[in-house]
Amino acid sequence: ERSAADDAAPGPPLAIRAKIDEVLAGPDRALTNVDFDARYDGRYWRRFSLDAEIGGSDKLHIGYGPNGDGFGLNAHSDDAGKTFKALDWSDKMEGGTMAVTGRRASIDGPLEGKFEIKGYKITKAPLLARLLQVASLTGLFHALGQRGLDFVRFDGGFTYRDGNLEIAKSRAFGSDLGFTLEGRFDLDDDIADLKGTVVPAYTVNQVLGQIPILGPLLTGGKDEGMFAATYAVTGPLDDLEVTVNPLSTLAPGFLRNLFGAIGGGPEDKGPAPRVSQ
Repeated sequence: ERSAADDAAPGPPLAIRAKIDEVLAGPDRALTNVDFDARYDGRYWRRFSLDAEIGGSDKLHIGYGPNGDGFGLNAHSDDAGKTFKALDWSDKMEGGTMAVTGRRASIDGPLEGKFEIKGYKITKAPLLARLLQVASLTGLFHALGQRGLDFVRFDGGFTYRDGNLEIAKSRAFGSDLGFTLEGRFDLDDDIADLKGTVVPAYTVNQVLGQIPILGPLLTGGKDEGMFAATYAVTGPLDDLEVTVNPLSTLAPGFLRNLFGAIGGGPEDKGPAPRVSQ
């Protein structure tokens, strides 16, 4: 499959190397002690590396370049909330460490990888608020707008190619709420097509499963859940439609297989090697 870049005439190659004390992207949005290095061959960015500080001392690293017989991506942030705000992606997250790894077999192939954000808080997020409201989770809806919702982990897999970002087998969970997420973002046209399952009172569902005799009857066994709702989010990002099918029955093993134990995670094959500078 050929891309638009294959058919276009190549441009001039570029090599960029910069050290900058401070990059101001907007009010309270800044990167400091920036070290940037990039190589462009006229068609593709073959290598780039960004190291910077956010919020004074927290570190951000983004690296992409040759890795074995393909190309690798390796990114890490000490504070995901500050990073998203500095890059103007979102100001609804507070704290959290973030790691993203990925690989593509060829320079124009899809980028496939995984992401993980641990120990963060979501505050006043309109999309999540609408989901909680439509699902009639009024307690969590008000908590989101007042104190925010704490999450232990958000992780999953992704594939990116030609402006399309696909999310697969992702999950987020905390003591108040757990949910799964999969689907597609069209980043060129700002359109989303997502679906998943939301589980309120995640810890309560865990506790129910530990009650002798009664617990397995209620939840289907250890680490199972009883209450959930399926949801779908579709349409333009500035006018998303949220639909919910409340109180769907969870299939046996749902919480164990998709959420795991609090503090646990999906199969970990170890971090991808750091991209060489």
